[in-house]
Amino acid sequence: MGPSNPSEARRVNYDSLRALYGKDSNQNAVYGSDSIADARNGIQFFFGDNNNLSNTATFGRDVTCGVIKPHAVLSGKAGQIIQYILDAGWQINALELFKMERENTSEFYEVYKGVVPDYSDMVDELSSGPVIALEVKSQGQENVVQAFRNLCGPYDPNIAKSLRPSSLRALFGEDRIKNAIHCTDLEEDAVLEVKYFFKIMQL
Repeated sequence: MGPSNPSEARRVNYDSLRALYGKDSNQNAVYGSDSIADARNGIQFFFGDNNNLSNTATFGRDVTCGVIKPHAVLSGKAGQIIQYILDAGWQINALELFKMERENTSEFYEVYKGVVPDYSDMVDELSSGPVIALEVKSQGQENVVQAFRNLCGPYDPNIAKSLRPSSLRALFGEDRIKNAIHCTDLEEDAVLEVKYFFKIMQL
């Protein structure tokens, strides 16, 4: 992390997070505990039974769901994907890391069962490691679901590289299964998918 003052961090630890991303002592990129007692308090605040953090998902008509897939999370691309979404003018209302069991993934992908030949492989990939679920919103879009699908690009990254070379799947996808991000297909499913992560998976 480096010293709390980014200027000092750049002098004594030039490749630390605060040296690289901090602006000043108030906007120093990351918070870290200064002592064991602070660490315990922080863990209790964020992860304790009585934490005060509220769910920020809105479940509104102008939102859709995105899920950054395990291969992208594990290869360190999640931050770039999130930054790409933000730079494209989208607002992220809610974001959470999940480790999905195969049962959860099968349930989430149930609409594709018997329809998509890759269904079983899709389930395997989504349950193979951590995922990051997002509720995203874009101002001024008539069809938010379709607009976000356009940002993600075609399902197959090879096709995406030809048709939409600047899309998320073209930039970060590997193949049809490891295609970086899931996005809602149908407008009527957007809120249902958001609720799956930010209501059902919270139970």
